[in-house]
Amino acid sequence: GPEVVTTVEQAEEVLRDFWFGWFEGIYNQDEERIKEVVASQKQLDAAITQFGAMDFLLEPTVEGISLSETEILQADENCLAIWSVAAFEFRGPGSTSGVEVYRWSDGKWKFVNSWTDRNDLWEQDCDAVLEPLSY
Repeated sequence: GPEVVTTVEQAEEVLRDFWFGWFEGIYNQDEERIKEVVASQKQLDAAITQFGAMDFLLEPTVEGISLSETEILQADENCLAIWSVAAFEFRGPGSTSGVEVYRWSDGKWKFVNSWTDRNDLWEQDCDAVLEPLSY
């Protein structure tokens, strides 16, 4: 069954796995790579629209991802919601913060949605029926 995340270290491992797959997939314009880390059609489509459009200084690496202020907002067998601040050295200076919501799918935590504010309605992503990818 699902691996319930209990520590910040585990949460950051999920985040790194996602962000690396996301950026590597966009960098290489590889739809299958994106499918390994997302569980919603909306996010797959969002990644594909970035193919050839997103700027990179370097090829994405796991080491190029730095996370801080990580906080687990919800973690059970069904859903994982994590607040964090992420910076990506392969994309240049600056950072992004928000809540990322993951659902257990195909034996791993996969990304379904992100919210800018920890008080946003991210709980709905935990309660929603997980629709299979349509292609």
